[in-house]
Amino acid sequence: MVIFVDSSAAILAISNHHHSETQIITQIKKDINILIDKKYSNCISIDNLNVICKDTKWQDTQNTWKTYNLRPRKEAIAHFRLMTGHDCLEEHLNMIDVLDTNMCPICKSGIMDSVHLLDCAGLDRVAKEQDHLGLYWDLVD
Repeated sequence: MVIFVDSSAAILAISNHHHSETQIITQIKKDINILIDKKYSNCISIDNLNVICKDTKWQDTQNTWKTYNLRPRKEAIAHFRLMTGHDCLEEHLNMIDVLDTNMCPICKSGIMDSVHLLDCAGLDRVAKEQDHLGLYWDLVD
C-alpha cells in the first residue's frame, strides 16, 4: 500500500507502531509505504515529526474537535477542514500544487481561504453570516 501524504500529523500517525491495538493493525502499518511531500522532505525522522506535530495549532484543533464530533458528518468535516486549512479552497490547493493560483474565482480580488470566504464581495452577505459551512460545501461541490 502506498499513501501520498502532505500532513506531518498524518505521517506521524501512520508511522507510529507503538500504539497499535491489535496485531492486524500492526501488520497493516508495517506494509504501508509513506511518500512524504517535498515540503516535509527535510523532516523524515519521527523525532522531527514529533516536534512539528506538537505545534499548539494542532492541540487547539484537537480540543475544538470534541465540540463538533457529534454534529452531522458533513458539517463536522467542513468545520475541521476550514479550521486546519486542509480544505478544497484555492489557497490550500495552490500550496499543494493542484492549482496555479490562490486567487478567489468568484471576485478575482483576494486569496480564497476560510477568512476570504466570509469577506468575498461576490457572495451573499446574509448567507455568509448564517451558513459559513454551507458556503464551503457550495464552493467545493
